[in-house]
Amino acid sequence: MADAGLSHIADFHDPTARVFLTEKGKRSLAKVERARDGKRGARFETARVMADMIGLRTATIDKAVRDAIAAGATQLVILGAGYDGRTWRMRELAGVRVFEVDHPATQNDKRRHLAELPPPIGDVTFVSIDFERESLDKVLDRAGHDRWSPTCWIWEGVVMYLTREAMRATLSDIAGRSTRGSTLIVNYHEAHRRILAQLIFRLIGEPQISA
Repeated sequence: MADAGLSHIADFHDPTARVFLTEKGKRSLAKVERARDGKRGARFETARVMADMIGLRTATIDKAVRDAIAAGATQLVILGAGYDGRTWRMRELAGVRVFEVDHPATQNDKRRHLAELPPPIGDVTFVSIDFERESLDKVLDRAGHDRWSPTCWIWEGVVMYLTREAMRATLSDIAGRSTRGSTLIVNYHEAHRRILAQLIFRLIGEPQISA
């Protein structure tokens, strides 16, 4: 929605997002786009609030990544990468090693769509992991991550789904692989979310168990 100009964020662009939509998602987006020039109901405005939130979060993290690379980071590690499209749309990633770390099921689904995307700008490596059971340190070591080169880490939309133990173990691994000049970008929630918000996330199959 934000890429289609349906948010309040000026000049926002992320064309990779459409590639990963399901057929149902494409139909939903088409309905919202048609409503742009017609009567806007509560559903449109509710969706627009989400587009504003996610679009702003994306733009803010993009800027932080650019700042980290300008400061000397030569590697980007995206934890719980999901359908992140930065490797295919950020010009600043040219010459940067990018490690997309995620559960193999999500990663396999994403890789099925890669032919629909332009060539990656960064030098991307896909790294499979189950954060609750595997060591981030070990899987990154096998993938060729250099702990002695400055790294920009993105931890977006992940920590609220992890147990406190898994979150702390991951932070420890990040610290151990971060030399001077590294940056960690993480989004998290306040500890006390409203009961209704917690219930909604649980009903859509994404129970949030942490902040």
